[in-house]
Amino acid sequence: MKQNPRARQSGFTRLAAVNPVPSSEHGGLAARLSEIKPQLPHVDPPVPRSRWKPPIIALAAVFVLGVGGVAVAASWGPLSAIGAADRSAEPTDTLSPAAKEQVRKHEISPDGVIGTRLVDEARLLGELPDGRKVHVVPTSKSNLCIVVAEGGGSCYEPLSRAEPITFTVSKAGPGAPHVIWGAATDDVISVSFELGGHPVTVPVEGNFYAWEGQASETMKGVSPVTVTFSDGTTQQAP
Repeated sequence: MKQNPRARQSGFTRLAAVNPVPSSEHGGLAARLSEIKPQLPHVDPPVPRSRWKPPIIALAAVFVLGVGGVAVAASWGPLSAIGAADRSAEPTDTLSPAAKEQVRKHEISPDGVIGTRLVDEARLLGELPDGRKVHVVPTSKSNLCIVVAEGGGSCYEPLSRAEPITFTVSKAGPGAPHVIWGAATDDVISVSFELGGHPVTVPVEGNFYAWEGQASETMKGVSPVTVTFSDGTTQQAP
C-alpha cells in the first residue's frame, strides 16, 4: 500500500506551498518568526486560605449586648410587666400598719410556694369604686400578691402575655354592689365579659381596671373573659 506523498509533508511545508514566499525573504521571515513570543495572561499567585475571623468591633458589640442582656435579666421581677408599679417607691406606696399586719396574718407559710410577702416593696396600683386602695406586693419567690386595704388579698404567678390579667369579683357587704377588678400587663387596654347576657367592657388605666355593678345584680352567668391588647388582638383569659 502506497502512502499519499501529501501525508508525508509537514504542516509548515503545506502552508508554504499555499502561501509561497520569495526565496529572498526566507531569511527575514525566519528571523521575525524567532522574535515572536507568546504573551500569556498574567495570573496572580494564589492567596493562602485562612479561616474567617470576625472584626474586633463586632465582637465588642456582641459583648456589650451580652452584658446588657444580663443587666435586663437581673432587673426582672414580678412587677416587671406592670409598668405603673415597676418604679421607684413613693410615699403613697407605703402600706398602713394595719394592712401590713393583715398580710402577715394571712401568710400561713412564708417558706411555701408563694414565699414571704415583701410588704416594704408594695406599690399602689389603683383604687376600688368605694375608695379602698389596691396595692401590689412582690414575694421572696417572685410571685405577685394584690392587697386591698382592709379587705384581704390574693397571690398569683407574675403576669405575662399568656396570663395578662388578674380577675377578682368582690363584694364589700350584704347591701353593696359586686365589683369586678384586677391588674393587667402593660399591653392590655380593656377587659370584656358578659354578665346576665349583657356585654361589659372595662378600660384598663395604669395597669388597673375596676367595674361596679348594681346592688341588685348577681354575679351568676359571668362569661369567659376576653382581653384586648394594644395591637388590636384579643385573647380569652385563662
